[in-house]
Amino acid sequence: MSLIDTERDNIRKTWAKRRELAIAQEKTMKEEAMERAGKIAKFLKDKYAIKKVYLYGSLSREGPFDKYSDIDLFIDGWNEALNYWTMYIEVEKIAMPFAVSVITDKEITSELKEKILKEGKII
Repeated sequence: MSLIDTERDNIRKTWAKRRELAIAQEKTMKEEAMERAGKIAKFLKDKYAIKKVYLYGSLSREGPFDKYSDIDLFIDGWNEALNYWTMYIEVEKIAMPFAVSVITDKEITSELKEKILKEGKII
């Protein structure tokens, strides 16, 4: 085996190790985000009497979840008499270090709601 072949093999091994590490980190990140989503759902049910919280987006599907991904939640049955922004700030604190998106019946389109109800996960 020549020096060039040895160097090429070393580079390939390094790339493979980096890829394995990236996959492991992504899995850990996704697990942590799922844990945060569950805590948020419990908080919303306990404090705001929300009946159903749907998880949708990249966290709800198989596939990549990286540092640019967020926790996407749909609250079915939000009480408009409550302060959305107070709730959102509390949810953001629970979600840290992840970004979070929380939508309610008021701002959702019928198309997105249909998709979430069909493909999302109740948490």
